[in-house]
Amino acid sequence: ALREIGDPRALGPLGEALNDPEQGVRAAAAEAIGKIAAQASTPQAEA
Repeated sequence: ALREIGDPRALGPLGEALNDPEQGVRAAAAEAIGKIAAQASTPQAEA
């Protein structure tokens, strides 16, 4: 769910998830962090 929000405030919980014992959780967290970073680096169109 945090991945879909795309809110940088989700980075804290996602960073913690990188230490989860389950590989799938770590992979999903890493993917979500990458998505948020990509959104943050993409210039927004002006209205």
